[in-house]
Amino acid sequence: MINSQKKGKNFEREIAKDLEKKFGVRVMRTPCSGGIHDFHTADLMIKDTRSLLYDLHIECKKRESLSVMKVYDDTKLKAGGKIPIVIWSKNLRPSPLVIIGYEDFFKYVEDVETLSKT
Repeated sequence: MINSQKKGKNFEREIAKDLEKKFGVRVMRTPCSGGIHDFHTADLMIKDTRSLLYDLHIECKKRESLSVMKVYDDTKLKAGGKIPIVIWSKNLRPSPLVIIGYEDFFKYVEDVETLSKT
């Protein structure tokens, strides 16, 4: 396996594990992540349909440089009605960044606010 592919798969597993631990939901790497398939195009699948995370289309990128707008636009095209986010990290960075669109950020916060008031 090419080192960059291995690094990407390990990063996806790390993010899945972090999400499971923090939010108590089941998260899986999408089989053949990065491959061509119709059933699920995101890198990670949230299995708990009751979680707000289920509404996210999550792409994980572990690269030294990233064309943020291109990757975000590609993610948005594949999101299929879900909120597209990109989780990006590079070597020697202590914590990944989460990239989310401006309007999607407001929608997500509104959803959280609505739930917190019930």
